[in-house]
Amino acid sequence: MGLDNIDLQHPLYPLHATARRLRRVVTSFAVASGLILLAGPSASAAIMPNLADLPNSQKNADPGVSEIETASVRVHLKAHRSHELSLRAESLQFAELSLSKTSARRFRARFSRADGRPLWHLLDASTGAVLAEASGHEVEIRGEKLQLANEKAPERMILRGAVGRETDVLGLFDLERYVAGVVSSEAPANWPMEMLKAQAIAVRSFTLARLADRGRFGLSPELKSTILDQVFEHQHVATRSRQAVEATQGRVLVDPQGRVAMAFYHSDCGGATSRTQDVWGGGNFGGTAVDAACPQNPKARWSLVRRLSVIARELKREGVLKGDDQVVSMVVAERDASDRARRIRVKLSDGREVEFSGERLRSALGYGALKSTRFEMLAYSFEGESAGIQFQGRGFGHGVGLCQWGARHLAEKGKSAEEILAHYYPRYSIRGSVEGGLAQATATLE
Repeated sequence: MGLDNIDLQHPLYPLHATARRLRRVVTSFAVASGLILLAGPSASAAIMPNLADLPNSQKNADPGVSEIETASVRVHLKAHRSHELSLRAESLQFAELSLSKTSARRFRARFSRADGRPLWHLLDASTGAVLAEASGHEVEIRGEKLQLANEKAPERMILRGAVGRETDVLGLFDLERYVAGVVSSEAPANWPMEMLKAQAIAVRSFTLARLADRGRFGLSPELKSTILDQVFEHQHVATRSRQAVEATQGRVLVDPQGRVAMAFYHSDCGGATSRTQDVWGGGNFGGTAVDAACPQNPKARWSLVRRLSVIARELKREGVLKGDDQVVSMVVAERDASDRARRIRVKLSDGREVEFSGERLRSALGYGALKSTRFEMLAYSFEGESAGIQFQGRGFGHGVGLCQWGARHLAEKGKSAEEILAHYYPRYSIRGSVEGGLAQATATLE
């Protein structure tokens, strides 16, 4: 849920529909984020606001963050099309079976159904012999020097299978190890240490709040390793990122009610941050800030040109337009206090007008393309008299919470991590330090 790894899920849309829509943009946005990393942080952190605050949401009674009992963070790492995956390890634990320093270092994990029952089997890759069986859609695997499908895997992971669907790979990580991986993925390790420490506290807070939110909605207690939550790379953690996490161990942001705060963050606010209400229509509001230093970002200003016909097509994919709807013009209908396009209005060829949020336009056109909603729109003519729009914008990301480029500037000016966080989250306070992992950390925050 990373630099701007939060860029999308609009609170007014059902969660499952949003997830489907986001799958389309992850690839293009990830490419853009990778390029941004050459000059700074990724582009967005956690695409969605606090589920508990979505308008008209149906949710279970709020159990409080303290009721998260897991000692590990479950992270969705990737999905495989095959229901049979190769494994390699010097020692392996598969469900109840433990193989220590076995000669059978190559295995296959296979998911199937027998008599209507979901089953996992562990096979010797050389002989095909079945070594172990586990019932259910999920099986936990632990291993020494573990590899899955010829790639380095975490020492603890879960395989989740379902007929007709991809096989999900989830890693199990200690909270602080997970936070270090996110900080290393979300912010350049050579940036000032106080900025990295502020980032670590924001990441830890977002992680705990997101998991608590999912629990309130009866959703699986796991996080995506992409901009859907926070960008996370498990294979390598930069030394300075780890040091920043260790220096802030257990410290979190809390809201005025004492709850762990959903601490959103993004790459570049373009000069001012926005309220969650203005970006997503709801959510946990931590305050806003003005940042005159964001133009430091070498990619602070950007331009995008799209034909109206292309915009119409993408809005249909987004579910905003239907059938034969054709866009003849588009304007900003409403701006928020930070000058972001809060509402967009399109006029159709049949004379009707349709309004939708600026973030939904970003979702339709791609977060890596329409980098923020802080833009102006100009008429643009293509050859052949095809009408289009030129977006001239500033910043990168949704604009809520901590601005990474701004935080870097404040750290360079001598501000501490605490002062940086107070600047971007004026309604939140810092609580800590808490030791002992996720279960103890959340229990302390009652």
